[in-house]
Amino acid sequence: MFFLVVMLNFLRLFEYVIWIEIIFSWLVILKIVPISSPIVMRLYMGIKSMTEPFYRPIRKRMNTSLGIDFSPMIVLMVVFILQNVIVSIGNGL
Repeated sequence: MFFLVVMLNFLRLFEYVIWIEIIFSWLVILKIVPISSPIVMRLYMGIKSMTEPFYRPIRKRMNTSLGIDFSPMIVLMVVFILQNVIVSIGNGL
């Protein structure tokens, strides 16, 4: 049971990191947050380094020629599914 709680908390934390990365990327694209600032750049690259390994395999299989990156949404759907599976397993114990 402890392992399920840890996994669920890890997935929730990862979900928050993905949402932060999505919002942060919008703020950078809209030039609300200046990426030229060293602190902002370091923070942005730190967040990207956490999410990019999960996005990369999806981006390889998807066509991004339209300029829209759906990989964060796909990863979020997988996270939501895993959270539901963990909660279901926990309720069955």
